[in-house]
Amino acid sequence: MDRRATTGSVVLLRNVRVGTVNTELRLDAVLDTGATYCVVPVAVASALGFHEGNRLGRVPLNVVGGRVQMDLYSFEYLRAGTAQAYRVSFCAGDLGPMSRFMLLGLSFVEHFTTTLDFDRRRVLFRAREDR
Repeated sequence: MDRRATTGSVVLLRNVRVGTVNTELRLDAVLDTGATYCVVPVAVASALGFHEGNRLGRVPLNVVGGRVQMDLYSFEYLRAGTAQAYRVSFCAGDLGPMSRFMLLGLSFVEHFTTTLDFDRRRVLFRAREDR
C-alpha cells in the first residue's frame, strides 16, 4: 500500500482510485471497518457522474448523531494500492469535517483478507480464497 499513515486507530490510505467507465478520481481514504458501505462526499459522486437519476436506491446509515438516508451507487472499480475490486457499492453523503476524505468501508474490504499492521504502518489486502 502506498504512502500509508496511522494516528492512533485511524488508518489513512493515500491516493485511492475510484472510477467509472468514463472517469477516474484519486482521493485519500479513511479505513472504516465499521461502515457497511464506502462513503464519498456528494461533490465527488457528482464529479464522477452520479446523480439522483442513476442511483441504485437509498439506504439508512447510522452516523455520529443519528441515522440518515444516503443515495446508493456503484463504482465500476475501486483501487487501493495494488488491491482492486469491481462493482463496489458506495453511498454519497455529507461527511462534515471528513469531507476531504472518503470512507473505505466493508463494501470494498470484504473483497479481501485484510491485515492492519500498525508496527509497519501499512494495510495488506490479499485476495480471498473463497472468491
